[in-house]
Amino acid sequence: MVAVAIFLAITPMSMALFGCTQQNEITKEKYIEQLIRDRSDKDLEFRASLASPLLPEDRKKFNGLNYFPVEFGMRVEARFEMIHNLESIIIQTSTGEERDYVKTGQLHFRIDNKSYTLSAFREKASLRNEGRLTLFIPFTDQTTGQESYEGGRYLNLQLPDSGMAIIDFNLAYNPYCAYNHTYSCPLPPRENQLPIKITAGEKKFTKPPTLPRKLSRQSRPPQTPNFCLLQ
Repeated sequence: MVAVAIFLAITPMSMALFGCTQQNEITKEKYIEQLIRDRSDKDLEFRASLASPLLPEDRKKFNGLNYFPVEFGMRVEARFEMIHNLESIIIQTSTGEERDYVKTGQLHFRIDNKSYTLSAFREKASLRNEGRLTLFIPFTDQTTGQESYEGGRYLNLQLPDSGMAIIDFNLAYNPYCAYNHTYSCPLPPRENQLPIKITAGEKKFTKPPTLPRKLSRQSRPPQTPNFCLLQ
């Protein structure tokens, strides 16, 4: 059985921080305090909630997710370019499936005086949902597979009312398949591969260590290893 994850579980404050259009709307100190609280809340949910994506054996020893240091400068202003004639795109998942998305727009921004672009998507199945639209931004960067998860990371962004938005890479998070292989997670498309290190947001998940246990006569290792896990 393959679990399908929905990647919109973010706090109202996190979404507010992400969707601001002015860098000076929040002080650095308050921003960091709130971000630390949000991360603590997420750790608690992963540890205690029945909806946690962690495997049962990992939940028992879970001590928190890993993050890059908070970098206030990684909240960058971006110009949002709407795509009025929605462009359909197939995005592959970590389990080899295909999902139908539409490209809603592109975000143009600068880091260290260099220009970059990220495409924003919505899943076709969600197009009829009412309310304020949330955009899905999967990406990789030059930390991918090293400091950060090899399957890339995600950002969520409310569709800006104006043509400007704030991309906050401190809010970049791992897909659920980073913790549990039974989830089917969209892989970032080629156009969202950033040629720069994004040293902000969530780092690669480190599985808690397995404590050695003594083998009894009734608890022997199998003669042949089983490499197949139920999906």
